[in-house]
Amino acid sequence: MVDKETMNKEMEVLLAEREVTVNDKKIIVKRYSLLDTIRLAAHASSIVASVIQDSDKTASAITKLTFKGNNQIENNSIRMLGLVELLSIVGEDGVYLLKELLVKSTNLDEDEVEEIDLVDGIDLVFAMYEVNKGFFMKFMKKLEEKIPKKKRTTKKEKSE
Repeated sequence: MVDKETMNKEMEVLLAEREVTVNDKKIIVKRYSLLDTIRLAAHASSIVASVIQDSDKTASAITKLTFKGNNQIENNSIRMLGLVELLSIVGEDGVYLLKELLVKSTNLDEDEVEEIDLVDGIDLVFAMYEVNKGFFMKFMKKLEEKIPKKKRTTKKEKSE
């Protein structure tokens, strides 16, 4: 019997690359290199800090981005709304970072990334996340350690 840790490591190897088709072009999504990771993490710190500080809106946006119902038109509409909400949280710096993340993890150049339509773009971002999940999870963990925890207030404290 394979333990959970071994299975997770095997899945990471399997997910080291993924192929996605966008605009009839096959795109290879790969893991970030060490130097790319350092450069991207340095640029992402302030953006991710604002995302974490506005965690309720971020959670709402991510819920919409990952929505999967039975109607494809409804799915796309809700996912697009989630993307718009997330982009309003991260601003222009976040858009630039997303472009850099896509360029570094795919065989696309900046101009090609600019031309991707919204629905294909969301699918590509999810593929990029899956392949580079280790980078994102470790980065978020380190960032959360540095951000002061919000004190939760009880209903009683709010009413006083």
